Amino acid sequence: MDGLDEVIDRLAALTGVDMGAERDDEHKRWELYRRALDDLDESRAELLREVVRLEGDDEIALSVALRVLPVVPSERRPGWVNQLADERNRRYADNRRADLDLLDRFRELPDGADVECDVTSWSQWLQLRMALHVEHAGVLEQLAGSGSTKRIRRTAGERLSR
Repeated sequence: MDGLDEVIDRLAALTGVDMGAERDDEHKRWELYRRALDDLDESRAELLREVVRLEGDDEIALSVALRVLPVVPSERRPGWVNQLADERNRRYADNRRADLDLLDRFRELPDGADVECDVTSWSQWLQLRMALHVEHAGVLEQLAGSGSTKRIRRTAGERLSR
């Protein structure tokens, strides 16, 4: 691809958004990206990867990457992280990638499986997602007792009692 303008034009055509002369408006670009993310398919994903690489606003690039990471297969996540130009944002996204990979592994555990984990070392983001989406009683017990916020402890406790 030649540059961000070409990517924006192609995304606009796919999503039916008329960008007109508003390419320089980061709010309009974000709206375009959000619409593409809401109806993500292979062609939109390919263009959004280019957005992550080319977008001049580092925070928008990070936001796009963070929205895509949970919906792509784990083996493709590092490629998205590595598209980020800003080193700080790349580290942040890589931490989220690692959290998602761990969440995926714990979601696949059978309930009776032995598990050793230190939930206090997990980010609050990961703790909450584990409390919401993991079925393993041992993990939920640890989160109910040692989660870092009331919300995490309450969520895990409620899921345990079901």
